[in-house]
Amino acid sequence: MYDVSRTDYGVRIVAEGFVGKDELKEMMREAAKVTSELETGFGLLFDARGMFALPPEAAEVLKHSMATAKQNGMGRSAQILEDAINTLQFNRLAREAGISDTMRQIDPAGGPDCERVAMDWIVKGIDPEK
Repeated sequence: MYDVSRTDYGVRIVAEGFVGKDELKEMMREAAKVTSELETGFGLLFDARGMFALPPEAAEVLKHSMATAKQNGMGRSAQILEDAINTLQFNRLAREAGISDTMRQIDPAGGPDCERVAMDWIVKGIDPEK
């Protein structure tokens, strides 16, 4: 299950459960449709708290989508991840896609304000890693 929505800062994606290659392709098509209407520098929040680790073929789709979003003007992005395997997977994909410099991962175990921390990074550039 997933939801893609346009926001003041760009796009917000929420994904839960198992997300296979076909569902991820559909999700990324919806996100690309939203981002195509945005100005350069748009932000992206990917809330994957309830999502299982991606199978390899779906992970490749996500990596390609990350790289495409950057090429199409994505500024800062944040990923909210609670699972250690997802965190490692998303970190690797971000590195391979070339977005790790503008992407931050937020662990919701750090407190109830994880969305605020993510928004501070996306909108204000306040780095949660410092």
